[in-house]
Amino acid sequence: MLLNSISISLVAALLLSACGTVKSLNPFKEERIDPDPVAPANSITYQCEQFKRFYVRKLDKESNAVWLILPDRELRLERTGTDLYSNGIAVLNTSPEAGSLSDGALRYTGCKIAGK
Repeated sequence: MLLNSISISLVAALLLSACGTVKSLNPFKEERIDPDPVAPANSITYQCEQFKRFYVRKLDKESNAVWLILPDRELRLERTGTDLYSNGIAVLNTSPEAGSLSDGALRYTGCKIAGK
C-alpha cells in the first residue's frame, strides 16, 4: 500500500514537471520585463499598464526633443520640463516613478522602461 502511494506520487510529480517549468515560487519576487525584440532601432521601450507599449527615440542633444513611436503614428515632442515632453497636444512624462502618455483620448499610465 505504501509502495503504491509512493509510485502514484512519483508519477504525478513527473507528469507535472513535464508541463513546464516554474520560474519562481516566491510571489513577492519582482519579475523583470524583457526588452521588446521588435523595438525600432535606437529606441527605448516603455511598458505601461494594460499591456500597452510605446517607443521613444532620443534625438540629438541640441534639440532636447524625442521621437515618440506609437502603433499607428509617430510624433516629435519637445522637452517642456525635467521629465516632460509635449507638442502642445500630446504629453509624455518619462518620470521613472510615474511615467505616462496622453494624446487626446489616448491614455497610457504606469509606464516604465521595459527591463527595469
